[in-house]
Amino acid sequence: QTALYYTGYHLDFSKLSKNTQSGRAAGMAKVISTIFHAAGPVLGGILLVLIGFKFTFLVVSVILVFSGIPLLLTKDGKVPLKHCKLSEIDPKFKREVVAFWGYGVQASGSQMLWPLFVYLTIVTSYTALGSIVSLGIIVSVFGAWIVGMLTDKHPRRVMRFGVIFSVLTWIGRLLVGTPAQVYA
Repeated sequence: QTALYYTGYHLDFSKLSKNTQSGRAAGMAKVISTIFHAAGPVLGGILLVLIGFKFTFLVVSVILVFSGIPLLLTKDGKVPLKHCKLSEIDPKFKREVVAFWGYGVQASGSQMLWPLFVYLTIVTSYTALGSIVSLGIIVSVFGAWIVGMLTDKHPRRVMRFGVIFSVLTWIGRLLVGTPAQVYA
């Protein structure tokens, strides 16, 4: 579902947003999306405790299947895409391709691997893990909002700061050993 959704979303977003406010628009889109995602981990943790893993898995599976149906029912414009090798990409876009690849790796790690690591090694309660993830999501909403506003004014500075901050965050995660440190 993600592979089907994000390509179209980014194509439409790039066409519909004004260049002078694209950072603010991207930040606001992230804020709105994240607000709705913040309750998921807490509710999932509570469901796991109350009704168990099997039933929670079944409920989530049904929701995921039905959430993809609208994508199949909408009429979309065709955008010709062709797969190409990195060597075939215009040199002025190679940095962006590498940046998007790096973002995908970082996002996968922070959204899937980090919560799994925290659960398996530090926090062994579903509800506590859900609360930690939801708190992190809520904090990221404010970060996305601020970064979105700053990007329109200082795009290169924000990009450099973001890369440095991301690297320092992952280095800091190496030192985490207690539930209190996970919150920090």
